[in-house]
Amino acid sequence: MIKNKLMLLIAICMLSLNSPAQVKSNNKNMYQNIANSIFNGWQTGEAGRGYYNFKKYVVADGFQYFSHPLLGNYSGKEAYEKLIGLVKEREVKPNMLKFSNIISYQHNNSFCFQFDSEGKVADGFDYKGYNIIQLEIKEGKLIGFREYFGYINPSWFK
Repeated sequence: MIKNKLMLLIAICMLSLNSPAQVKSNNKNMYQNIANSIFNGWQTGEAGRGYYNFKKYVVADGFQYFSHPLLGNYSGKEAYEKLIGLVKEREVKPNMLKFSNIISYQHNNSFCFQFDSEGKVADGFDYKGYNIIQLEIKEGKLIGFREYFGYINPSWFK
């Protein structure tokens, strides 16, 4: 009798572990973890310590869009090239920003991070502002990146 109840309990646990609701929850958590890793990689790069942990999630095949207040909006291959170009520029002339008050939101495979940042940008200009970064993830890779930030002097980035 106890053996039968134990077997029934194990069977119920196994079914619930692999249920569509559980799989959906696991996928949601997996994508949230990936989004956090991508954002942390961006944050590390913006602090002047390199973008390696950001770039490993960015692939040309399937990249869909890139939007940046100073660079414009791009799609497809051009979007990928603009994002990688921005990262390469910042690796040569790094920003030195510290992020704080980070809040994140998720809708399906889209993740939004809003935060304050403060430090130096471009050639050492002081910056203090509010930022938003939106990431789109598909199959564990970054396929879209949008950035918004408060006022900056465009001449800093020429």
